[in-house]
Amino acid sequence: MITPIDINYDKWLQLRIQCEQFVNKNQLHSNQFCFTNTDDNNDPSQGCGSLVWKHNLNNEEQTKVKRDTIYQEEDFTKFNSEYVGTPVHDIYVWMTERYRIGRFRLMLVKPKVCYTWHRDLNQRLHVPVSTHENAYMMFKDLKAKHMPHGSAYLTDTTEHHTAMNLGERNRIHLVGVVL
Repeated sequence: MITPIDINYDKWLQLRIQCEQFVNKNQLHSNQFCFTNTDDNNDPSQGCGSLVWKHNLNNEEQTKVKRDTIYQEEDFTKFNSEYVGTPVHDIYVWMTERYRIGRFRLMLVKPKVCYTWHRDLNQRLHVPVSTHENAYMMFKDLKAKHMPHGSAYLTDTTEHHTAMNLGERNRIHLVGVVL
């Protein structure tokens, strides 16, 4: 399920430029950059990927290994001070005024990529920053749904779903985990 939410924001270009700089400077960890952390950490890779599993590549075969420290979404309460006052922070503030948010990440889906069919433990709030008509999410109804730029979208990712980018350009969303 995807529910569009009106977002009144006038710095879309600045937001897109800031997010594309993260991608262009290769500052991402597993195609993500986490802007929120636990109280004892400021590393933007801390909240990337699964909170339970890390992926290892052994002999070209990917395996899951349990993380040494397992955090909960509720542990990600500290916004990285380096980005306070930026357009990304504006979106985080907008989200937290309306929802209780855990991890808040920039999530990139590169061209010609489709994620696995999976479920998350919480719903997600997506804000498309850089998108195009060939970037979709698909849920159990198996209908490809595009989330156009200019709105926020509450997604019920507790249902099976996937994200896919069937185009030639990156798809970048800011995503907040709804607690």
